[in-house]
Amino acid sequence: MYESEQNRYVQVYENDALDFSAESHVQAEVVKSGNGDTLLYFTDGLTEPKKINVSRFLSGSYETLATSTADAPASNYITVCKRPPIIPPTFRFVASSDENANNRVIDRVFQFASQYVYVDGEVSAIGPYSKLTYSDDHFNVDGTMADLYLTQFDAIDVPKQGNFGWGYS
Repeated sequence: MYESEQNRYVQVYENDALDFSAESHVQAEVVKSGNGDTLLYFTDGLTEPKKINVSRFLSGSYETLATSTADAPASNYITVCKRPPIIPPTFRFVASSDENANNRVIDRVFQFASQYVYVDGEVSAIGPYSKLTYSDDHFNVDGTMADLYLTQFDAIDVPKQGNFGWGYS
């Protein structure tokens, strides 16, 4: 990056995760985001396009994994195409302790998916879908449908997927 006041260039980022060769021609574009951050998009035309939030990087608020020497986590922070979740959501049927609760999952089947929303506002692709929601309690022993109005469940709990240690830049 060029600092015109100082009449000098400042190195913003160096890491093997960039995966550029010495012979590569790297094309870059500088973009101001809606919140005023300076974003640097760049590619060599051979590897995945990359992006660095220069404002966050220079202020020290970029995640430490983006500067790690482990290629996989660092590359996940700087790629333009953000990685989606790879594990489908799980769910469990729950019964409310409220005696007056209305069974809200009768005669319905649901399926869930998730996607990541990153600090810079980027959104990943949607990850894999969960299994269809049904419980063994929805079926009689002979495989026919049970009277769903008699099931004890009135909600489905979908736990939040955890931070898998990368991709939140």
